[in-house]
Amino acid sequence: MIQSRIRFFRFLLIDYLGKVVLAEPNFRMNRSHLLVISALIIIYPSLTSAQQLNLIGRANIGIGFDYISQDFKGLTTFYSPGGGMGLEAGLEGEIQNDLYWYGTLGFTYNLNFHYEEINGQTTKTAFSWNKIIFTGGVNKYFDIRNKYIANFYGGGGLMVAIPGTLRRTINSTYQGRIGYKPNLGLLMHGGATLTITDNFLLRPEIRYRYINFKAESFTRGDVSSLESGLKKARGTGLDISVTIVKTIKGGSRSRR
Repeated sequence: MIQSRIRFFRFLLIDYLGKVVLAEPNFRMNRSHLLVISALIIIYPSLTSAQQLNLIGRANIGIGFDYISQDFKGLTTFYSPGGGMGLEAGLEGEIQNDLYWYGTLGFTYNLNFHYEEINGQTTKTAFSWNKIIFTGGVNKYFDIRNKYIANFYGGGGLMVAIPGTLRRTINSTYQGRIGYKPNLGLLMHGGATLTITDNFLLRPEIRYRYINFKAESFTRGDVSSLESGLKKARGTGLDISVTIVKTIKGGSRSRR
């Protein structure tokens, strides 16, 4: 079972290199590609050497620190580039002395939607934006040997976000699409591990992220015509997360 997962991970590395690098004749390595490739290369040997290896799946609700206003039939509504909901999946492996590395691949979606229909006439104001995210970092665990709480932990790491197209509609008038450059951000997080069974754990967590995005294209004009909150979209905020952990190699952290 472990060997099959290692072979899959090796295939993932080769497939990423092939699709991203070899398939693009004018490919230019940027820091986002470099971080992803470096993370894959670093994590791969750790799969064979880690004393404990876990599968992790995380659900997030994001709260952004920056808000942008838009009109809906004379009412001012707000949306945040740093908000939204997301899902992540990945691996966690032991380094030593309760220090663990982790790596995840995820997706976030942010939607703000207002709609009204009166006598067959509809009015819509909406904002939508999605991103693909890669995260990698370390966590330090502090065991407390409680019956229900296995440990508390804290850590930090890096995030690479590849934004999709931001779309807006104001009072049923389409405002066009905005494209953004990928960027690198910082993560800090902390939480607790709750014991479900010997091999299944639950982790409620709060995560702080710092990341910004610079607009590079706009279908309704020049990027310079955008308001400041869209020209440089602030993705910084907090994620309230719940992570499910499945041990696939070694013992459960709840039995340490």
